[in-house]
Amino acid sequence: MLKIVLLLLLVAACHACRRRTRSVSCGSLGSFPKSGPYRRWRLPKCPGELDFHMYLYTRSNRNDARVITNINIPSVFRRGEKTIFLIHGYKKGNGWFGGMKDAFLAKGDFNVITVYWDSNGRYFRAAPNTRTVGAAVAEMARYLVTQNRISRGKLWCVGHSLGAHACGLAGKKYKFARITGLDPAGPKYSGNEDAGLVARSADFVDVIHTGANFLGIMSPVGHVDFYPNGGKHQPGCHGSMYFKCNVSIL
Repeated sequence: MLKIVLLLLLVAACHACRRRTRSVSCGSLGSFPKSGPYRRWRLPKCPGELDFHMYLYTRSNRNDARVITNINIPSVFRRGEKTIFLIHGYKKGNGWFGGMKDAFLAKGDFNVITVYWDSNGRYFRAAPNTRTVGAAVAEMARYLVTQNRISRGKLWCVGHSLGAHACGLAGKKYKFARITGLDPAGPKYSGNEDAGLVARSADFVDVIHTGANFLGIMSPVGHVDFYPNGGKHQPGCHGSMYFKCNVSIL
């Protein structure tokens, strides 16, 4: 009986300790406190807990992904060329990466960096992690510029859903030349825009709203905001087809 009581007290103490934790530290990325627009959010996980990876594609390795980190820049990296980060959203909705990567490489001699992170589980657990994902992308972008691989004016981030806000948060840490938000997520961000993508995240922010009636945000958050079909519902996109269909339209 005494062991059970002691166990319950230990569990209660651990729970109270977690509740009192107001910040998480992620090494070189810094600390992420529960304050400001995040005071009612869960604390984020650090990239190492999110299966976070970045892969580089260029015209010389269109279908041969190369891992890129701030201590390992593959030799195929195109010095001085526009560098585009692609960040997926909720539930690892990265099926659009391949098509968009190919479209960019067909258009120009770019560096395309796809950003993968564990966004599965409950939405309200995934959303806080955009803070650390954005910080990691910003760290990579800053490194590329300080190492004279590219100029800041060559940085572009394209993100879908939660990925749009990760781009925005990256831009707040290290300002990008351009950010494109594809149907930025609404829950936790509507009415709390400072938590994610805003116009000041980049020199130019363009946003396409396609699903504001579901998980998208309706309010304008960029320098230019587009609302195809009113931004709330796209023809043929409904039910289980929502994610796939809306991203395909984009």
